[in-house]
Amino acid sequence: MRELIDVVTKIAPALGTALGGPLGGAITGVIAEVLGLDKNASPESILTTIHADPAVAQQQLEVLSKQIETETARWHGQSRNVELFYETYNRELDKGWFWSMPRPMAAWVTNLFVAMVCLILVRDLWYREYGLLNQVPMLITWIAIPAALAGIWFWQKTTERTEASASIKDLIVGKLRK
Repeated sequence: MRELIDVVTKIAPALGTALGGPLGGAITGVIAEVLGLDKNASPESILTTIHADPAVAQQQLEVLSKQIETETARWHGQSRNVELFYETYNRELDKGWFWSMPRPMAAWVTNLFVAMVCLILVRDLWYREYGLLNQVPMLITWIAIPAALAGIWFWQKTTERTEASASIKDLIVGKLRK
């Protein structure tokens, strides 16, 4: 196995490093498949294939190495985006409950207000008292203003978090499309 690591490291350093790491067995299988062997091929048979046609083996291993480097760079970028998302989240929590909780709190207050108005309307209809129904324009205003303010707040906070986690969304959507 050590000889295989040395030969592969000379051809494709990143691949040799991966081969010598904790996933060496899995990388050995990938190298074997790239060279046209069974994924359970022994390191000796992989070496024999490399020595049989070094130019083709070098080309195939360099392509595999570039793919691994590209994927590694992509995952490092995505892990940085995850870190940014949690930094934003923790920054909001560090501001205190007043700043980190308004979105759920505003939703509850708005929903309770709308429920209260609806209950008053149902009660008025039940007892055939139509006093509140005469105030429909005022009721619409009372419902529209809190709902609009809550909507603006939700939109602002969602925009902030989306900007911090745009690549996370792309990652999740990409995984769902596969």
